Amino acid sequence: MASKKNGLIYLLSNIANAGLSFILLPILTRALSKDDYGKIALFMMVISLMPVFVELCTAGSITRKFYDDCKSDFSSFVGTVFKVIFIGSLISAVIVFLFKDHIEVIIPLSYQWILFAIIISFCNSIISIRLGQWQVRQQAIKYGLFNFIKVFLTFTLSLTFVVYLGAGAEGQVLSILSGSIVMASVAAYLLHKNKIFTLEKNKPNHLKEILNYGFGLIPHVLGGFLLLSADRYILDKNLGLSAVAIYMVAYQLSSVLGIVFDAANKAFVPWLFALLKRDNEKEKANLVKYTYLSMLLLIGLSALAFIIGPYFVVFIASEKYKQAGEIIGYLCLGQAFNGMYLMVTNYIFYSKKTAFLSFSTILSGVMNVVLMLILVKINGLVGVAQAYAIGQLIRFISTWALSAKVYSMPWLTFVKYT
Repeated sequence: MASKKNGLIYLLSNIANAGLSFILLPILTRALSKDDYGKIALFMMVISLMPVFVELCTAGSITRKFYDDCKSDFSSFVGTVFKVIFIGSLISAVIVFLFKDHIEVIIPLSYQWILFAIIISFCNSIISIRLGQWQVRQQAIKYGLFNFIKVFLTFTLSLTFVVYLGAGAEGQVLSILSGSIVMASVAAYLLHKNKIFTLEKNKPNHLKEILNYGFGLIPHVLGGFLLLSADRYILDKNLGLSAVAIYMVAYQLSSVLGIVFDAANKAFVPWLFALLKRDNEKEKANLVKYTYLSMLLLIGLSALAFIIGPYFVVFIASEKYKQAGEIIGYLCLGQAFNGMYLMVTNYIFYSKKTAFLSFSTILSGVMNVVLMLILVKINGLVGVAQAYAIGQLIRFISTWALSAKVYSMPWLTFVKYT
């Protein structure tokens, strides 16, 4: 019952956040030029890569640590993660400053924007820790309220900087930066108030456990970057910033599905981990049955996107982005495969064998980039969207196979238990 209630709260929270994003989308597409909108897309791409360098992918270790039996030294464990994130951010900033001329040649953004991305990533790590602790404690209302305030703050700052002050792409970057700093400060205060972390009495074995978890995920995050963000870089180099803007409009609209999947997954993970700990075969069989039914539903939803997606694009983003209607169906199909991936990937996190997850993500990420480089030459913008869908399919299938290897579930024998 609690799981269903929390799932509804997560869903309503995500819908509210998505509502603000959709209100902002037509405003930004009209207030910014295509090139400026393309720059914002590249900036978001850089932010998505930063967890590899800023936090070494260690923040997620806190969520998994919560489910271990020993809770006495949990705050010390969280404090060690804080130190890792701070040191990683500092080293990343120094490297960017020292090699700024080379970085600006590779990425068509100023080095100041890259430094801003590091700060935002640091802030996002602190925020994700606070949100994660509400999630595992099944305090969905606090999670949803905090997340909504964060999105609303960025929304308000975007209207102020971009529309009222006319600051263009720089204004949108400053709105994201300012909102992240404010909300990370609040998150850190709440974590300290609730005594979830301490910077004293950190144990060496904690650092080893944290780094083992994080290093196992770095290839996974890099693979995810190749799968989810490299498309913008490839489009910029082959078709220009205008194509990046068109692609991002379609991607943001397709992310409606991702919002629903994310909400469902947040409610699902605590319930799933508790179920796996009970190790009841009949419960596992029922879970497998409903997983298959959910997969069929996602395929049906993505098929609808090919029909109604083009009209939706013009209605939201204006005729200027009509070309985005040609690719939204493929992007929604990719989102559906990502939803299926979420249904099977948590078994790997539960088993703590995250190196296996890295293998599947790297494989699909590399395949995605190769396909994009080929298909962008053949089908242009549509080819990149097709490659995205295929890459997500490869990640889902490979992750499913690996999850079955590291944690036994009755994927083929569930019928005899139901």
